[in-house]
Amino acid sequence: MSVITITTDLGTSDYYLAALKGSILKAFDAVQIVDLNCNIRQYNIRQAAYNIREAFKYFPVKTIHVAHINANAANPKILLVKHQEQFVVTFDNTLLSLLPKEFTAEVFALNNTLIKKEDAFLFDALALVVSRLAQGKNLREIATPYLEFEKKNLLKATITNMGIKGIVEATDVFGNVITNIHRDLFYEYVKDQPFEIAINHETISTISKGYYEAEEGDIIAVFNSSGFLEIAIKENKASNLLGLSVDNAVLVTLVAKNYF
Repeated sequence: MSVITITTDLGTSDYYLAALKGSILKAFDAVQIVDLNCNIRQYNIRQAAYNIREAFKYFPVKTIHVAHINANAANPKILLVKHQEQFVVTFDNTLLSLLPKEFTAEVFALNNTLIKKEDAFLFDALALVVSRLAQGKNLREIATPYLEFEKKNLLKATITNMGIKGIVEATDVFGNVITNIHRDLFYEYVKDQPFEIAINHETISTISKGYYEAEEGDIIAVFNSSGFLEIAIKENKASNLLGLSVDNAVLVTLVAKNYF
């Protein structure tokens, strides 16, 4: 039985999420549907991509990840990718571009003839893709390589003459602030030199191994399980107390050593 995850900004207060799930079950009911995150902030494709990227490694092969985000603004084209024997199915928006590049080595687009004009939310089209994949059908039976897809470097953290420039990529339910600065890039720049992480008028000059090293109320920086720099406040919400939200700037700079 295939696992189907749902990541969406449809929320849970209306019938839309149930309609999406119902469409999938009507097309093929021998699946297990898991809510990956059904409370993505409206239209926030970056948050959706972050959740899929972080959860991906915890799912078994043949899992199909459905991302229904910002449907009204999306190009009415459904894209599919296969990575490590799992699938991601979403719209032709920037979501796939926000996943690691290995996800998009080959991108497929659902044949336009399979998308009905009356399928306003594209529930039926997504359900068709899921049912075919769950039954082990070949991608090429319903989709063709999407040669027009271009991997865009959307707001990647970079080393500049000022330091590492990054952004807040997401905040989680605990109020922890996840940046797009990876451990590898951080140490490529910092090496073993003193540094400062500047974020919204706060500075941090050490990397902690874990939350256990901090006292209640301390502001700390750690690398999470995926290797990305995370800012947190022990037993409190950094996003609220520091006034941080998605796309806020993060800057890592070197600090001159004091020999006196």
